[in-house]
Amino acid sequence: MKDPYLKHLKSGTDLETTYEAIRAGFVTLALEKNRRATPFVQQARALKTSAEQAKSPAGLLDIEEIQPALLTAANQLKPHTFFIGAAIERKMAAEIWDLLESGVLENAANLTDEKQIASITRWLCAL
Repeated sequence: MKDPYLKHLKSGTDLETTYEAIRAGFVTLALEKNRRATPFVQQARALKTSAEQAKSPAGLLDIEEIQPALLTAANQLKPHTFFIGAAIERKMAAEIWDLLESGVLENAANLTDEKQIASITRWLCAL
């Protein structure tokens, strides 16, 4: 299917987190996901620090710390882009929907909706 997100999303409002869902503890879930992501954030910061050494985009090729990532990216035809959130407000949902429709994002889901998570999980496994 051309737009895989259409399997579980009809509009940006489908991405909104209901007040009840937030209140039921999904903010706690989001904080836990954030805690788990901390090591990756630290790696990204290290990458950013390394990239700041480059005086031009071509200078990135000379930074040893990021050469493996650049080679991996070079071997990919196009990276898959998606968004998964747990506390998505109306404005953000509209922005995500616009990115989906413009093709910047390939897929999106709200962690508070089991059907959306199941659908995006199937999509990820099929990549």
